[in-house]
Amino acid sequence: MSDCPPNQPAHAGTDTASSLRVYRYISLFWTVILYISIGFSVYAVAKSTPERLSGWTGVLMFATLAGFCAMYHALYLRGDNWWPMPAWRARIYFPVEIALLAVLVWFSPAFSGIAYALFAHACTLLRWRYWALPVSAIALILAWSYGAFSGDPFALLVVCFSVLIVLGTFGGIYVLTHQRFQLSATVGELRLAKAELELRAEQTEELAALRERSRLARDMHDSIGHALVVMNVKLEAAQRLYRKDSARGDDELVETRALIRQTMTELRHSLANLRAPLASYADLPIALERIAAETRTRGLDVQVSVAADLALLSEQQREIIWRVARESLANVEKHAAAASATLALDQHEGSLRLCVIDDGSGITPADLQRPGHFGVVGMAERLLAIGGTLAVQSRPQGGTIVEARFPPVGQSDLS
Repeated sequence: MSDCPPNQPAHAGTDTASSLRVYRYISLFWTVILYISIGFSVYAVAKSTPERLSGWTGVLMFATLAGFCAMYHALYLRGDNWWPMPAWRARIYFPVEIALLAVLVWFSPAFSGIAYALFAHACTLLRWRYWALPVSAIALILAWSYGAFSGDPFALLVVCFSVLIVLGTFGGIYVLTHQRFQLSATVGELRLAKAELELRAEQTEELAALRERSRLARDMHDSIGHALVVMNVKLEAAQRLYRKDSARGDDELVETRALIRQTMTELRHSLANLRAPLASYADLPIALERIAAETRTRGLDVQVSVAADLALLSEQQREIIWRVARESLANVEKHAAAASATLALDQHEGSLRLCVIDDGSGITPADLQRPGHFGVVGMAERLLAIGGTLAVQSRPQGGTIVEARFPPVGQSDLS
């Protein structure tokens, strides 16, 4: 006559907490039904055998009822009494309640209805493998109250049928309730995992921003900062030379102006990388062609080749391709002394490949260690974030090849 859900921790989730409230209301409902049943039982005793309510038998009967209800409230009807009931509590609750039920049935078979409440308690508070002992004891008391031991086959049939109905009903409730709360616990775990993933993604974004700021600081220090130092030296030299050799002073000023123009170009590149909008690389072939066109205006001949059968690219992959291509061409302009370059994007051996090839002076591992090549470090970090790799090496026939590889969308680490 009462039902309780499986025992769930407080952090299992909002759905579980809501379900627990519902089941508390259900328990209260069945408590009311239990007391109504007890009231009808007492009324039946008063009508059929009123003499049993007087004297010591009446006192003993009401004391037994009071003990049964006190045990019910103390060990069953409590906020922490969800499935399964703690073993120590079950070892006290069921033997005492079954014994009190036997005393009440001895007073009058009218109290046999309480047996169904104990059936419900056993089936909803114990694991199924512990049902046998309390259910058997309650069934024996029920059979005794119906007179099954007096040789009445109909009474025995009624008891067996009642027990089967009870076991089937509360067994089904047990299975459904257990599955429901397992599902609620799983949902709670999934929500917790989702929150952890969102936090990790936020931390990853913050780390990427810190790395980008660090890369930009290093890049500006080694390009613009170095250029400003050189400009200052050249201007001081020009100032001193004008007193002795104005022609050499003019040469220093010409070189300084060239250095200023180069620094302004590098600064524009850095600012463009910072404020690059999504539209700049949403249509990747057009975006790569635009980078090539901008580079051509500064004297480097760039050819673009984009394969038509590329796999689906995520927004992050398009952005990284755009930035790697832009940085690679900027490095060709600054360091390679090249006349032409090729920018190619294709699919090779199951991965996407971006190649920037120039016909310049080539590169050595020592060159990559010198200041001014922090752009290569930034490109490598970007590719590593999506499970990609970066390779920079000289070509046998002259020039340098920058090869970036990364998995298609759906296989990258942060797609």
